Amino acid sequence: MDDEENYDDENMDEYNEYEMENDDMKEELENLFINAKSSDDPIGAYKSVIELEASNSNDKTFTIRSYKEICIIYLLRDDYENFSIELENLTKHSKDLKEDIFKTKLYEEILKSIESNQDKEEFELLNFTKFLEKMLNVSEGHGCRSLSEEIKNFIEKNPRYKEILKNQHVNYNFDNISKEYEEMKEAFHTRGSHASESEKLLPKYEAMTINKQIPLIKESLKKWKNNEAKKFWSEWVDDYEKFSDLPIFYNQMIKTETCKIIGFNILINLYDTKDSIEKIGFNASMFLYNILSKIFLDVDNPDLREYTVTSGLFTYILSRLQVLTEEIPRKFLPDEKNIKEKKEEKDVKIEIKKEKKIFQYERGSKGIGYTSYNYNEKEWDINAFLEKQEKHRNFLIESIISFFAKFLNVVDLKEDILIKIRDMILESSLLPCIENLLAENSAVELEKNSKLVLLYFEIMLNFSKSCVLYILLKDISKDYKPIQIKSIYDLSKDLVKTISMYKNHLTQKNTNNTDTKIKPINNSFLDEMLLLYKKIDNNIQKYEKNTDLYEISVKTIDINNIEPEKAYPLLLKKQNFDYIKLPEVDKHIISDYYFDYNYKSKEKDKNNSEVISQEKILRLIGEYSNLQNSLPVEFTNSIFVRVDKDKIDHMVAIIFGSEGTPYSSGAFVFDVSFGSDYPQNPPHVVITSTGNGTVRFNPNLYNTGKVCLSLLGTWRGSTAENWNPKISTIYQVLISIQSIIMSDLVYFNEPGYESKLGTDEGNRLNEGYSNIVRYNNIRVCMIDMIKNPPKGFENVIKIHFFLKKENILKEVDSWIERAEKVPYTMDGLISCHNSSYSSRFSSKSNYISDLKKIREELKTVLYSIKLDESLLKQEVIESKIKKDNNINIIKPEKEIEFENIDNIDMTYDDINNNKNKINTEMNEDVVKDRYSRYIGALGIDSVKKQSEATIFLSGAGTLGIEIAKNLVLSGCKELVFHDTKKTNIFDLNGQFFLEEKDLGFNRAERSINKLQELNYYVKITLNTEEIFDQNLNEEKLNKIGFNKYNVIILTECDNDSIIILDKFCRKNKIYLIVCDVYGCIGRIINDFGSDFEVIDKDGETIKECYIQNIKLNKEKNEAIFCTSKGEKHGFEDGDLIEFFDFNGNDKNNVYINLNKKRFEIKVISTTEFKIEDKNLNTIFNNLENVENKNSDINLGKCRQVKQKINMNFKEIKHLLNNKTISNDIINNYYDQNLLCTDFDKLENKFILSQCFNIINQLKINSKENNYNPYDKSLKEAILKICKENSYDIKNINTYILICSFYMFQFPTLAAFLGGFAAQEAIKSITKKYMPINQYMTYDCLELIENQGNLPEENNEINIKNKNDIIKIIFGEKYYQKLKNLNLLQVGAGAIGCELLKNFAVLGIGDGENGKIYITDPDVIEVSNLTRQFLFREKHLRLPKSSTAAAAAVQMNKDLKGHIFAKNEKLCEQTEYIFTDHFFKKLDVVANALDNVNARKYVDLRCTNNRISLLESGTHGPKGHVQIIIPFKTENYASQADPDNMGGEIPQCTLKMFPEETIHCLEWARDQFGKNFTQFPHEFNKIIYNVEKNLIQKDEFKKMKTCLKWLKKIPKTFEDCVKLAKEKYYKVFVYNINKLLIVYPLDKKDKEGNLFWSLPKRPPKIINFDINNNLCIDFICAYSYLIANIFNINLKYKNPKSKEYKNEIIILSDRIKIDEKKELNDINITLLNEKYQKLEKEKENPNKKNVNENNNENNFDDEEFNKTKNDLILTMKRIGFNNIQKLTPVEFEKDDDTNGQIDLIYSMTGLRALNYSLIPYDWMTCKIKAGKIIPALSTTTSCISALQTLELLKLIKGLDIKYYRNTFLNLAIPFMQTSEPGAVVNKKICGNLSSNVWDLWEININAKKKEENCIKFLFEELNKKYGIFPKDIFLGKKQVYISSINKGKNIENEKLSDLLDINDDINDKEQYIDVVITFTENEESDKYLNNIPRIRIHFK
Repeated sequence: MDDEENYDDENMDEYNEYEMENDDMKEELENLFINAKSSDDPIGAYKSVIELEASNSNDKTFTIRSYKEICIIYLLRDDYENFSIELENLTKHSKDLKEDIFKTKLYEEILKSIESNQDKEEFELLNFTKFLEKMLNVSEGHGCRSLSEEIKNFIEKNPRYKEILKNQHVNYNFDNISKEYEEMKEAFHTRGSHASESEKLLPKYEAMTINKQIPLIKESLKKWKNNEAKKFWSEWVDDYEKFSDLPIFYNQMIKTETCKIIGFNILINLYDTKDSIEKIGFNASMFLYNILSKIFLDVDNPDLREYTVTSGLFTYILSRLQVLTEEIPRKFLPDEKNIKEKKEEKDVKIEIKKEKKIFQYERGSKGIGYTSYNYNEKEWDINAFLEKQEKHRNFLIESIISFFAKFLNVVDLKEDILIKIRDMILESSLLPCIENLLAENSAVELEKNSKLVLLYFEIMLNFSKSCVLYILLKDISKDYKPIQIKSIYDLSKDLVKTISMYKNHLTQKNTNNTDTKIKPINNSFLDEMLLLYKKIDNNIQKYEKNTDLYEISVKTIDINNIEPEKAYPLLLKKQNFDYIKLPEVDKHIISDYYFDYNYKSKEKDKNNSEVISQEKILRLIGEYSNLQNSLPVEFTNSIFVRVDKDKIDHMVAIIFGSEGTPYSSGAFVFDVSFGSDYPQNPPHVVITSTGNGTVRFNPNLYNTGKVCLSLLGTWRGSTAENWNPKISTIYQVLISIQSIIMSDLVYFNEPGYESKLGTDEGNRLNEGYSNIVRYNNIRVCMIDMIKNPPKGFENVIKIHFFLKKENILKEVDSWIERAEKVPYTMDGLISCHNSSYSSRFSSKSNYISDLKKIREELKTVLYSIKLDESLLKQEVIESKIKKDNNINIIKPEKEIEFENIDNIDMTYDDINNNKNKINTEMNEDVVKDRYSRYIGALGIDSVKKQSEATIFLSGAGTLGIEIAKNLVLSGCKELVFHDTKKTNIFDLNGQFFLEEKDLGFNRAERSINKLQELNYYVKITLNTEEIFDQNLNEEKLNKIGFNKYNVIILTECDNDSIIILDKFCRKNKIYLIVCDVYGCIGRIINDFGSDFEVIDKDGETIKECYIQNIKLNKEKNEAIFCTSKGEKHGFEDGDLIEFFDFNGNDKNNVYINLNKKRFEIKVISTTEFKIEDKNLNTIFNNLENVENKNSDINLGKCRQVKQKINMNFKEIKHLLNNKTISNDIINNYYDQNLLCTDFDKLENKFILSQCFNIINQLKINSKENNYNPYDKSLKEAILKICKENSYDIKNINTYILICSFYMFQFPTLAAFLGGFAAQEAIKSITKKYMPINQYMTYDCLELIENQGNLPEENNEINIKNKNDIIKIIFGEKYYQKLKNLNLLQVGAGAIGCELLKNFAVLGIGDGENGKIYITDPDVIEVSNLTRQFLFREKHLRLPKSSTAAAAAVQMNKDLKGHIFAKNEKLCEQTEYIFTDHFFKKLDVVANALDNVNARKYVDLRCTNNRISLLESGTHGPKGHVQIIIPFKTENYASQADPDNMGGEIPQCTLKMFPEETIHCLEWARDQFGKNFTQFPHEFNKIIYNVEKNLIQKDEFKKMKTCLKWLKKIPKTFEDCVKLAKEKYYKVFVYNINKLLIVYPLDKKDKEGNLFWSLPKRPPKIINFDINNNLCIDFICAYSYLIANIFNINLKYKNPKSKEYKNEIIILSDRIKIDEKKELNDINITLLNEKYQKLEKEKENPNKKNVNENNNENNFDDEEFNKTKNDLILTMKRIGFNNIQKLTPVEFEKDDDTNGQIDLIYSMTGLRALNYSLIPYDWMTCKIKAGKIIPALSTTTSCISALQTLELLKLIKGLDIKYYRNTFLNLAIPFMQTSEPGAVVNKKICGNLSSNVWDLWEININAKKKEENCIKFLFEELNKKYGIFPKDIFLGKKQVYISSINKGKNIENEKLSDLLDINDDINDKEQYIDVVITFTENEESDKYLNNIPRIRIHFK
């Protein structure tokens, strides 16, 4: 806290980088483009070109060229899916697609691709057909007829194209062949003797029996030319012949004649083509088998089955199955041979394979700090995909299996027949076929094989019914070869568990559950599957009651009988890598280096819900997989690794030193962690074997734990030596570290000392250092390790030292002998490297004596090691373990306990009491506290203007109350609320402040009291006068005082009254706003007079930029200005800019004349603009053409100047008096930004204009007639008005449909326009933002039930209650759906309150089965009251969600019992509350959140559970709405969020050279954290460590700081004030002085330029002055906070009080600071050296870490011990018990009385003055330091309304084309809508793909051990998806890594235990989501991308 300011200018040269010119950029792009083709990854290279061009140019030349090349690459790969994606990108960027595609090489490749696909197989052609469709659309859409014709010709030549798409393989229609056959018979009878040979043959054929037809057909087949057709149809004829032996089959044939016709066509060679197989053959075969199956289904005849068996037909069909499936049938082979030879051969192959994976490396002997090694570099490629997928099985199998299913439905067959059937099946392909599908066949998903699976289960059920056949389901004898891997019964159980995931759902782990009824998914396949399996299981159980199915046979190898060298790898090879729960690090015993480097990052990750990415997981597991097979486990040296099973990115390694080195056999422990940026940056590695910091084992292995290695970025090295994310690996790191340890040249690892290698001095020094290492190797890495082995390495340590004890003792003996013979020296060893040992071992006798002594201790310890019997034996399990049914599984889900909302006070005070609370005088504290978010958007000046404004609002209906609510929340002096109407049934549906008891009473009168409670700083006046009548005129308006209003807002007003009032307002300069909602249409009209001035059109931050170059063209009177280093200026054409900070830093000294000059600009590019002005020559002193040649210097700055805009509004009468809309009206009245917010509604404005006129006349008529929607009188009135106005009668139904609801204001539309209109009123008052100019309309007609169709003519509709009108508009069906909706709302803030109000007034969720859930962890604060209108002052500090729910019930009593509140954050930590089971009950989720991370999490939960999501957000006047629908749209995470932070500010900018005031604020915020949060923590830690004797040398600096503070701990408040004043002088005076001493104002850099050139600003001292408010504010806040952390009682609790401030002024004036002493104490030489070092370090950032460490260690033991002793003595003098813990202060932005914002404000202002910047005001500091999001109630009203509209569309189930994502900006104003983005499928491999909505699910029976294991899980996944599972992760926890665990016991351990699932489930189920990695094939190590989530269901 008290350290000197570190003015680090390491980044100084970043301001002097070369700016690339446009020509250079084009050249670079050209080179990159040319080189991309030859790149290893050409697609990646071309995409780099695209990114580079996008970030530096608006040109798209190289982008288009690159996309074309990418398309060609994908074409050549036959990757049509990716081709289509990239073609889409090309079409987006291309301006002339015909030119860019159809006249290039790409077009040629497309044609070639089409031609090359002529002979593709069906499964290959499927993707190609999709490509053809894509190209056909592109070609026809862009006028390329040649390609279009080419594709169409291809289709004509290849009819398979259409057949494939139709997927007709199950549809066998023989109509055509029957028709041809009949035509042939008719031709024979007609032509007689003139008939063809085929026709003549026909009568003879028909007269034959089947037995005579078959030989003729077979004879004909022999002459066929097409061998493939001949083979297929010969088999068909064989089937036909064989089946016909069954009499009943023959009878069926006679009935259909189909087979007879097919036989005749074969006879006449009609099918002698390959195409015949596809066109008719498959269907013909299935036809045969289906008839056969039907026979045995319909006929329950044992004799028929017996005949089938004895006749050989059964065997024949089994053989046909074998031919079709190509499954190898089993054979009975009892004499097993050569098993031993096969096993040995297999073992050899495995060893060879492992050997190939081992990396070769070369040890170096130089210091690894800058030594490189020759690694076998392996580049990681996890993006490889399968090119082909296994070919689909023939659909004939289904028909054959269907036959077996029906045939084996055994009745009373004789036992001998059953035995024959059993033996036939055992030696057939049927069982392998079933096994294959159940266990291995995963080419298609299970659902696609549902029919086949059910048929298999039918067969199995039939087996289970027979005591003879049942054994076919169990383990069959091993005498049948190939040997069965797993029984069919076991496989079926696995499959049933997989399927049952669709039936039940489990909760997440660690939940407290109660029984909950779980709805099964409606799927008949699942029901049938479970029913069949249950029957099978029940049948089998009766055969197993007294049978032991499993045995254990173990073979044991005794280690005692093996030599240690051989026993070592045998025992330890399997232990080289494992996953365990690593212990937490003890913060009190680790060094600060370790804590800062590793532990802090882990703590940060621990609290981060998104701590690890899939990319990182894939990289780590790939490397871990490699480690298992690569780590050396040899007697001479070895490495062992343990990875944290709960955190994959943390591991510990033990590296045993190599024999023959000082490190021999010692166990050196390293802690390794991988940051969130891995693998882009190296892992963090720390050595923990330091004897508690007492020994430094190597110059590069610090006693603090630091490992100095270029590969780790902790030492400078060449590019080749540094970490390369593509080729550098963990293995490489470990081997590099081992090279350090194994080296015997210890001393020469220190940089600079390698020059002494080979000299006598160097050898003696190396021997001395080695002796220290040898001794401590024994002490720390042997004895200590044996006594206290690290967790997870206990057996490794035991076995290692047990087996090596004799070798170790011999080596130590050689060290003793060496010490006596080999000379060494300790003099001159590196400072701080084991100084205490250097001192003691300087005496050889001491060293030898200590070595002998510790040798005896080592011997005792070594011989005390006893190995357990389990370690001395190696067990081999040769058969299966018995079944274990005692499985612990989890409890069912517990119902959520919701908050009680009944006790929340929602009553309103009496109106008279409210009047007493009204206070329109808003002081500064009220404004800052209540309106902070509002000020963030509009500024404090706007609040002040509003506080002086009086607004008149007419109309208290649904729309009027929305406008009033928004105005009262936003604030004004007075709102006059006018209304003359009485509450009717229509009002109750949307006017949320009215209830049924208000019917018949004045609407405004019944609402005003509730409205007032929203804001007592606004006076609300009731006006119920009849104003807008026939007597309305200027005189009346003056008389009733209308001229006192600033703004008048009219709703529900007729056109005549509007026109009269408009004229009055224009005359009296009153701003008029007309807003109306009629049913589902609405409008806003503004008239702000003929001369309305806008002072800020958009409210955006003023843009600034540095100018680095100016090009003056004297002849053209223009100057071109270039920004600094390609910085984007952000200006637009016509912007007014002002120049400043030009200091004449040019040779002509003319640029200074630009200061304070203003010009309009023209934009040239994002980095250039120009000025055209005749005065430029004068400004530049009439110089000739000028250009600044020094591009490294910034000349000055320019900034945007906000320009006032004058607007001329026209009289409204011209708009309202027009009966029809004209172009003149559109051009002069419609706001062009809002003219077309939805292109699908482009023509609506014409109809709406006429409807408003019709409605106006209806309103006039309604004074005499009361209309009901659609009644006869209303229709007649509309028809009459249309005729009077000459409207097109063709549109009469549309007019009636729209206008029939004019009495009703649709609540959601009213909310939208109410927010819009209120913002227009605020614009008129504040002059900020552009108002609507001057007319807009909006509608939601798509929601009307009978859109385009009217109800029946005489269907009378009566409105009896508030729900009827919604029912009519929405339709009865969807109205009920709306009422019974189950919805979760996340967030109860501003948007949340508005949403809940919208839901309540519509009746959403208030039906019998409806529910609304709302959750929010926050409580209500004062600042919430300006936007969150459901809350009032009485609700402060109450939970938001509960209060909002209670408010909703008050608005809609029917919601009681249907709305449930929870005061929890929806996040990873609350998943035990908001389980997936909870989500499954929902219909939709509505987000009302204010941060991206929360939105992403909710999006993730919705995506995981396939729930629709309504997403929204606001930022000041801007907002967005996104609708997300499962499987139809992309999700929220599909689009990257923009980075609004602008990147991090360089530290040198913050510390030394602030360029903008924001840099000063960030510096102040950082200082606050260091001084008042971080320092107290460090102080407490040092005190603890000293007291417990745990202090480390690396804590020396902090120890000195702690000592200083102990000597000056403040005891009184005056002490605190003194410290504050000292701090002031230190920061704002002395440090500035030091900086100016080192860098005087005239200092120049090495290029000769002034050092203090922009953007660096020369600082100046700000002397302390009690009259300077910033100085006093600093002392007030700093002293207050110091008192807080030192626990000093304060007299004043509020640092903002006047009394406190006055006392500070007195004390500050009394306390004197000796400025001269401080200045005299400055050592200029040392200071200069310090800054010179900083300047050098910035040139090589990698050197910084080393220098920092050297500086920290730049002290000797004497200095360290002296400081430590001084600290101990000081603590003893004070008394250990008297030293209080300091109280850290955590930053809290919402408490204005805690002094924190005051401190940041004053420090920001003073530093800004130091550097001649403009200080921020207090409110700006609060907003920016607290990162407060600007918010407006008007925006939230609009956005929540749009969100609700999308919900209503979702409830109605509208077509996707009606949904809209919306971006809204009320400031401009601007509104843009678009259809939601479609969901994107991403390829995994082959034909397997996934999208964000996909979920792969697997069922596990937790009670069955054979299923509750990883092995079963992997088999199921492989069977289902055809790819190979490798590794399992639960969050960051590693559950299983195939490369480590494959073949080990873990594969058969309880999966439920591995996933932390416990307790009894009582037949319920739970699921858990895991990450599983996959590869294309079992041997591959390349992981597949785009794998969806895996959900495991436990039952």
